[in-house]
Parts: sequence; C-alpha cells; structure tokens
Amino acid sequence: MALALPETEQRVIGCAEAGVVGYVPREGSLDDLMATIWHAAQGKTLRSPRIPAGLVRRLATLANESRLRRARPLLTIRESEVADHIALGLSNREIAA
Repeated sequence: MALALPETEQRVIGCAEAGVVGYVPREGSLDDLMATIWHAAQGKTLRSPRIPAGLVRRLATLANESRLRRARPLLTIRESEVADHIALGLSNREIAA
C-alpha cells in the first residue's frame, strides 16, 4: 500500500512494478484510505480513471521488449569474442589470430 502518492503515471507505474496493490493519493481522505485497504484485501484496486491507460502502455512496452529479447538469437562464446573484437576495430586477420 502506498500513501500520499503523487498521482502521476510514472509514480503509479513504479509502485505497480514494485508490487504495490493499492495507493492513496496525497489529497486522499481517511475514508479513501479505508476503502483502498478494503478493496486491496478483496483483491481489487481503486484508481484514477487516467491511470489504467498508463498501465496498459507500460504493459505494451514490456511485452514488446520481451518479444525483442526472444527474437534475438544468443551468440556462442566465440561469436561474442568476435563481436567484441569488431567493436574494438580489429581487422579480420587480427581477429583470426
């Protein structure tokens, strides 16, 4: 549970990634806190109407990053060494040696 959270997309997403299941914004009341705790205990969340769009965008970004990681083939140890040598600017002859 996060308390007195600035209700910005970045802060709320950061809390969600950290495992926070509910939050009460800075301007929240004691009733808001009690409702948030009750809903969290029920496995539900209370949130601002604009926050879900930010969470969906973040999930889309994470899914895309995951797809990109899976699409890249892993290099063998030797291929990684060769890539490192290329990055250093070595010639084919120097790399082969």
